[in-house]
Amino acid sequence: MDAPTPAPPSPSAQWKEAAAAFVAQVAGPSDYSRARGLEDATVQALRLGWNPRDCFVDRPAWGLPPGKRLWLPAGLVIPTIPTLEQGEVLALKIRRLAADGPKYVAIPGGSTAPMVLARAPAGSPAKPIIIVEGELDAILLAQAARDLVTVLALRSVSNKPDAATCALLHAAPAILCALDFDRAGQAAWPWWHDTFRARYHPPATGKDVGDMLAAGVDVREWVGWGLEGILPTAAIKARIPR
Repeated sequence: MDAPTPAPPSPSAQWKEAAAAFVAQVAGPSDYSRARGLEDATVQALRLGWNPRDCFVDRPAWGLPPGKRLWLPAGLVIPTIPTLEQGEVLALKIRRLAADGPKYVAIPGGSTAPMVLARAPAGSPAKPIIIVEGELDAILLAQAARDLVTVLALRSVSNKPDAATCALLHAAPAILCALDFDRAGQAAWPWWHDTFRARYHPPATGKDVGDMLAAGVDVREWVGWGLEGILPTAAIKARIPR
């Protein structure tokens, strides 16, 4: 296999402090989060939020070099907080609603390492892993099937795993590759098969998990199709306590 990519740098302490303060300011459910299928409990657990208006702040306040003011656009705020008890924010992305410009904005200075949700508890057997591109898709998957799978969001279809992520992948009993169903995703998935023997598990309809949910697909059932022969049927069909 290819050598693991170098581990991305961690954000500075000042960046993490500023990001945590911003997340605390905007955290909570919104009409948009509910419209996207995010349950209030999920939003609160992962500290998602809603930024009502574009903000521009001085870059040094976030530990970044001086320059053009840092843009915190209006939209759904999606933090990456691996250890929720500590509340340390390692990455921050905002899903905009405005028609102009990018749909997603990653706030500079945050980590580019994959987002990993629903890890198996320490001392427990590793769970199958499902790989997606975007953080929002990962959150929707964890919401529906966190007892069945660990979810890994690459953040970009071109990203490859670092050593820590490779170790997580090699420990998994199975890997489902559910990259976006577009040209880039279809071109990328064979690498995951060749490197980790991942199963191809494209969305049942549309481009991604969000499209499936909007079309009325039962996301947990879709995950179960990919896990047939890997997990007991009773476990797949069980519902997650709320």
